[in-house]
Amino acid sequence: MRRIWKASLACMLSAWMALGGCTLSKAAEKVGRTDCALSEKTEQAEKNALAPYDFGAKVLALCGGENAPSGANGENQLISPYSVYTALAMAASGADGATQAEFTALLALSEEERREFCANLAKKLQSGNYAKVLRSANSVWYKSDAGIAIRKSFLKECARTYGADVKKCDFSAAAVQKVNDWVKKQTNGQIDRIVERFAENTNVALVNAIALADTWKGGEKETKFGAFYTSGEELFVRRIEGKLTEYYRSDKATAFAYETESGLRVYGILPDGELASYLAELDGRELYSVLHNRRKATVYAQMPTFSFDCEYRLEEALAREIPTAFHPTKANFTKMAEMQVGRNLFIGEVRHKTHISVSAEGVKAAAATHVGMMRLTALPPERENCVEIILDRPFLVAVTDGASGIPLFIGAVQRPTEEKTE
Repeated sequence: MRRIWKASLACMLSAWMALGGCTLSKAAEKVGRTDCALSEKTEQAEKNALAPYDFGAKVLALCGGENAPSGANGENQLISPYSVYTALAMAASGADGATQAEFTALLALSEEERREFCANLAKKLQSGNYAKVLRSANSVWYKSDAGIAIRKSFLKECARTYGADVKKCDFSAAAVQKVNDWVKKQTNGQIDRIVERFAENTNVALVNAIALADTWKGGEKETKFGAFYTSGEELFVRRIEGKLTEYYRSDKATAFAYETESGLRVYGILPDGELASYLAELDGRELYSVLHNRRKATVYAQMPTFSFDCEYRLEEALAREIPTAFHPTKANFTKMAEMQVGRNLFIGEVRHKTHISVSAEGVKAAAATHVGMMRLTALPPERENCVEIILDRPFLVAVTDGASGIPLFIGAVQRPTEEKTE
């Protein structure tokens, strides 16, 4: 039976890396019977398996729509759940009490589970075929001064669990350049700045950077010109063509994937209805479903080429999720620093920058996240027998590993690269 999808697509980019441990499908297998309630162990396994997807969907929601920290509806959007998660997890390792509880709710894993998850994932990113095309790094920049002494145990935890470079820093104008140079090096020049200036009361800067660059499996893909419909406009774009043997389907969307030489996958995700409505309801289970429910068929696919950058200030959005962490007097980061009476550390800044480029040759993407810890000194202010999926309107895109799915990037492509006509 012939089926055709031609719809406006929103573009999500997620990179999903293989990670040892229980996937959602394995968690489901443990259930075995339907005549009894899920055991606590099985429910927890499923929750843990969905955690990266839940967090990716949540961060995308925090960065989009009416709550977008920057940009507006109709603009391209790209975030890296992996980068944001890692930077926040480092901050969480210094939190305690109510602040730690808020981090646990947001990051969907306990402190011990986060350590294991992040350590295993970091190891995966540095091994096998990924080591040739993908790099990720963390760094901790700190200073101790009168009233606040950064704990050695916190610095050792960041170095051991997250492989972080630990550097003393005076947070001067020269330090801004050092941090930006570090980010530029770790992202292979795809992102050259994450910090504009440090606030005078900065004591700790936690930074994650990730970058990938890979070619398509089988070499450069053929392209064809076509239309792309968005916001009442018709754009003339170049499309990457592919003939595939499978596609993916959830209750709300259809997807296909192009594979790279290292095993990453770039997914084009097409909602049944409008992108805005799909994103408004997107959660971890739907994201998992559309990236894993494989169906065999002959598939003719087209994805437009695109390249863009995004930048976000996440303080306001994240403060709704972890409010005490941003509160100058209520924040509890006593595992990060020893503080005298009247002094306190809190999160004062969260910056996130991303880049992506998808072309006939392959895919490039990068992200950097900076969490600035500040001290309180005073109260602050058509084809037969073929499934056809043509991305000819705003769409979602995902880059994944073929095994499991850990979100590294998620975005929305509203305007692909427009080709000039003579």
